[in-house]
Amino acid sequence: MGKRKRESANKIKEARREQSFAKLKNVPSSPRKMRLVADMVRGVEAFKALGLLHFSNKQAAADVEKLLKSAISNWEQKNGKANFTSSRLTLIAHLCSSDSVQLLKVVDIASASVLTT
Repeated sequence: MGKRKRESANKIKEARREQSFAKLKNVPSSPRKMRLVADMVRGVEAFKALGLLHFSNKQAAADVEKLLKSAISNWEQKNGKANFTSSRLTLIAHLCSSDSVQLLKVVDIASASVLTT
């Protein structure tokens, strides 16, 4: 492998390390109901989104909360729990989608640095 190709592969690897994915399949709920809940948490900090989902009275919120907890756990496994507590990072629910074929929900957790003043 050449130097340029190796550097490009390392950049892609580092970018993927910042993201974590979780999928929830075969949920007995309509995509429209899931999409309403997914829109509620998209772009929100992950732990704030957990609070929103926990106190939501929609049935689909429990499934999305389970999915978000799984994505957070996947991120912690990939980056280390100590890494999350020591660094000034916040997790953001970046991508939430709902498909009607298999009722597939995908949450993409991306880390973004918090600006402290």
